[in-house]
Amino acid sequence: MQVKNSYIFIPIEKPKKENTLVIESSIVSIFENYFSIDSENIALDELKNNTTRFIRERLNQHSKITRGRFDYEIDGIKIPIEYKFTEVDSVYYLDVIIKNKKSNIISCLEKINDILLLKKAFAQNYLVIISYDYVSEVYCNKIYPILGKFERLLRKLMFLAFTSEFKELYFEAIAPEEMKKDVEEKIGHKENTKKEVYRRQQYFYGLEMGQIISLLFEENWSSKEEKQRLELMNKDLSSIRTEELKKVISELRPHSNWNRFFGNKGFSNDIEEIMAKIRKLRNLVAHNRLFFESEYKELDALLRDNIKKIDAAIAKTEAEDFVKINKKKNQEFLENMQNSIRQMLNSVTEALEKINIDELIEPTLARIRESIKVIDYEKMKSVLPRQNLIETFKMASDITKQNQKGD
Repeated sequence: MQVKNSYIFIPIEKPKKENTLVIESSIVSIFENYFSIDSENIALDELKNNTTRFIRERLNQHSKITRGRFDYEIDGIKIPIEYKFTEVDSVYYLDVIIKNKKSNIISCLEKINDILLLKKAFAQNYLVIISYDYVSEVYCNKIYPILGKFERLLRKLMFLAFTSEFKELYFEAIAPEEMKKDVEEKIGHKENTKKEVYRRQQYFYGLEMGQIISLLFEENWSSKEEKQRLELMNKDLSSIRTEELKKVISELRPHSNWNRFFGNKGFSNDIEEIMAKIRKLRNLVAHNRLFFESEYKELDALLRDNIKKIDAAIAKTEAEDFVKINKKKNQEFLENMQNSIRQMLNSVTEALEKINIDELIEPTLARIRESIKVIDYEKMKSVLPRQNLIETFKMASDITKQNQKGD
């Protein structure tokens, strides 16, 4: 494969003493001297190969282009390198072209990057800029899949925790108003869908990494806590004991969403700093900036470690939190049902207590008395008034049967 890296060298302006002539070497000379490149031999080689373009460019003073090639040895392997300098008003543009296998190209370019950016020979007189870096391209492409997995799993964990607690208002309940407006503008609206439905499907997809960190770690009150806080402020607290009051106030102080939902999920205590570091390195990848091996290794280790922890947190949320929420809701349902039944029974009892049972029973007893010959009416009446009506009729039926047998 063949790869091209590109650089820019801008001369650094230095204050000069009066009547002093400063002669500086061009970056081409510095480059060729550093890598021990014999330009004359290169020119002769090009002539031998009948490459007229090289001669034309070297002789044409208007183009100011210098080409060449050399072998650069790395780990005992000689790697052929071609280079081309273009000068534009004292600014030099360099292309380095390497044709080799990928691993050799990366190793070689990493060394050249370090030399051009760090060595005094180059950095003392020129501002050196990497304008296109293949090494960063390789490491960005390499880290991107695992970075994508990390962000998708983190988003899933947030969806699970917040929707189970707040249902369709999961974002409104936790996000500050300014963030909500910003995200709504970003995600916009899809045709043929209801605006609010679409937005509630997309809220966490519209968040940038910085906003996710802010949403998770900034301390605030949730909508439920805000309601409880306002109720407490309007309450007469004089009757509450000091210790109880301290406990209530402590529970209603602002918390971060991370502490509310993920504090017991097995993450490191310095998770906020870890997330900030991931965000910083992640932005290099997301914006295709310079991203070298050291950054790649650091981000890769952070992502892999926290992907395991997020996976475990998702499993714990589904296995424990979901059960707790359902148990709590079932308990509330049963308590509400018991209260409803209790209220209904109280109402029935109150209604029965207002009824004059003697007035209800008297006509029944009269009919029973007429149908039987012998009955201790007063004894029967004495046990009837406050007993269950079903037992009353059963007793009357038994007495009737007994009398019929006597006949």
